[in-house]
Amino acid sequence: MFCRTTDSNGICFLVALLLALSQVRAAGQERPDSAHSVGPDSALTVADSLRIYTLPTASGSIDRGLPDRWKLTSESLRWSAQRWIGGVFQLLPGFGLLDQSSEGQYSELYVRGVDWRSIGFVLNGRTLNDPMSGTFNAYHAHPQDYQRIEIVTGPRSFVYGLNTAGAAVNLVARDYSSNKPYSSILYWEGPDGFARSDGIFSQNISRRANISAGFQHLGTDGRYPNSLHDQWGVRGKVRYFLADRLALILSENYLSTRTDLNGGIAPAAAASALAFQPLRTTMVNTDSYEKLDRHDLDLSLAGALSGDSTVISRLTLYYSNLFRQYRDEENRVSPNGVFIQSDHRTSWFGVRFAHSLSLRTLEINAGVTAEEFRVGNSPNIEPRSEFHPSLWAIAETRIVPHLRLAAFGRVERLFGNTGKGLGADAVLEISPLLSFFGGLSRSDRLPNMFELFWSDSTVYRPYLPGPERHTQAEGGAELHLSPRVTLRGTIFHRIVEKPILLLPFQPGRFVFPGISISSGDRITTSGFEAGASATIWYILLDGAVTYSIQNDGSGNRVSRFPTWNASGGLFLRGKFFTEHLDLKAGFRGKVISSFQGDRFNAEALAYVLNDGKEVRTSSTTDFVLAARIGDADIHFVWENLTNVDIFSAPYFAAPDRGIRFGIVWEFQN
Repeated sequence: MFCRTTDSNGICFLVALLLALSQVRAAGQERPDSAHSVGPDSALTVADSLRIYTLPTASGSIDRGLPDRWKLTSESLRWSAQRWIGGVFQLLPGFGLLDQSSEGQYSELYVRGVDWRSIGFVLNGRTLNDPMSGTFNAYHAHPQDYQRIEIVTGPRSFVYGLNTAGAAVNLVARDYSSNKPYSSILYWEGPDGFARSDGIFSQNISRRANISAGFQHLGTDGRYPNSLHDQWGVRGKVRYFLADRLALILSENYLSTRTDLNGGIAPAAAASALAFQPLRTTMVNTDSYEKLDRHDLDLSLAGALSGDSTVISRLTLYYSNLFRQYRDEENRVSPNGVFIQSDHRTSWFGVRFAHSLSLRTLEINAGVTAEEFRVGNSPNIEPRSEFHPSLWAIAETRIVPHLRLAAFGRVERLFGNTGKGLGADAVLEISPLLSFFGGLSRSDRLPNMFELFWSDSTVYRPYLPGPERHTQAEGGAELHLSPRVTLRGTIFHRIVEKPILLLPFQPGRFVFPGISISSGDRITTSGFEAGASATIWYILLDGAVTYSIQNDGSGNRVSRFPTWNASGGLFLRGKFFTEHLDLKAGFRGKVISSFQGDRFNAEALAYVLNDGKEVRTSSTTDFVLAARIGDADIHFVWENLTNVDIFSAPYFAAPDRGIRFGIVWEFQN
């Protein structure tokens, strides 16, 4: 009787899956663990002082079975020579970035026709997005401290977190094991006062325990008025092994920022010849700025709880607190007549349990999360507390050797709305050289606090919007002509029913663009994305291209995002001087077609559809040199070689020509 109602389909799927898991697990207990089939584990017969304590690789992974195309390793991040991890997304098929072109700013990431409200950032699987705005500023991440970044797009993305219908981005923290003292230092410098530094220290204090600590600083004076950014972050971690493959991990990340928010060039000035003359043009706002103080505290139990090395589990208790001070004060050279002093306190805490199991041809990943979002103080949202439970599961199997099938689902509840999602995908491996893949899913994106509750003079909401319904389909192929040549192409189609639209309200507002929040009928996005990487002799060619067409419910074209964007590079790549020099040097460029884009409301941390002139087709070229000599990595980037004047978002000017350089040095002992 329970499974006859339409609304319980997702719950029934998960219940059935967990029942199947328990049966498979019971069957698995009838045979010995493969790790013991060759005799008892020798670690059980030796003294504790001789045991080697290790955690599974990337214990913070959201899914250890993810294909390589969804992983960015720490090595690939370093060779990309990007200022921040947001820049890396521009190099990936399907993604784009409406860049505010200055450190610390809230640049808008989009993927396959949906914006940053549908992109969820998590750290080792736990939520990072601020519950008030529903988003995360990727400048606040600590890229030097990540073992890898997992980026899941397509039909499966909704499984891994709240509001991840577009993409789930998991920042997998490093699990240090340093028998000898280990340290690393990074320092970069560039135009307009740009500086970035990062330091790490790690040391095992016993066979069971490790301590690590790090700091980060990021700053800029900015090219345009009111662009200053200063950011400090510190982090610490203690890991203690309770058993051979079972560790208790306590970590704390603290962030403090001070960021000027100029809102870009005023629309009228953006159409004039003075737009690219910083000292002569007019900014939207020369008064506003924000200060952030953020704590993220985690206590995790990770490893093989059952003693079977194939069964990986992670239990995490977490707490985050964010204090945002927004100011628009009459204390600058050209005050704008607006006076705002608003403080916002939000917090979220919860518990997350994830379990993975591999038995013969069946692989199971499942998890449950219970968290609470709180607004303690805000002039724009009344104090409130919201409980968010969620349950998810993925089952994968190989019925025949070359065919992998997967089914997945998620159910959750927040703000009185129930979100459900179901999907399936498959991979057919024709040969080691060629594979085909495809998938289909239907899921909900629940509205966030801003969309439901934010109130000020710039926001109009005729009624409360409901959940968006995302239907996704994709199909494609991956070709490995050799270990050094890879090609991949994907056709995708997305239908968003009842999309939550942020449309212009009271056009002509100068300081803050007004926002009308409502539910639309339907938005459809169809497109193609491709990626390629080929190394021929000492020449590396790589690139990515995305083409998409978007229509509303009436069949009219929507030009909010570029129809196509492409990035690529031509590099000299190899090891020289008897392999003492590992070098990547060459040219990297990007091209973006014209688009309407969004304008930024800095007080609300929200983007509203641009009602002004569109941003024209643009392209830039950089010279990039990354080299490894011994334990040191050297980066040299000559940005915007041709010094073109373009907008990277409405209406933010892309950086002009400049040189950025830096070094990363690792030390042992």
